[in-house]
Amino acid sequence: MTEKPRFTITIDDEIFEALRKYQYENRINSRAKAAEQLIELALGVVEKGEAAGTTLSSDEAMLLKGFNDALAIGSSRAEDMIYMARQATLEKKDISATSSASRNKKA
Repeated sequence: MTEKPRFTITIDDEIFEALRKYQYENRINSRAKAAEQLIELALGVVEKGEAAGTTLSSDEAMLLKGFNDALAIGSSRAEDMIYMARQATLEKKDISATSSASRNKKA
């Protein structure tokens, strides 16, 4: 078995059913392999900016939208967490500076 990176995503029931349908219709042995193929397809389309002559089925389009939404949500949450961490760091610096100043006044 080769060691490949692994990750977990949460998708809507509708997208999950579309993935299962794609897997069945294309006689793919595992959902992971079906998802991998769809991701590769989606990345190819995205990199080419809607490749000429490429038509996605409604299931493929729905899966592409679902994966793009999941990536956007993940990115947005990461940005929010970075912002909150920065704010917390700034607040700690402010508290530390205020404490230092009041100790110096008392001395």
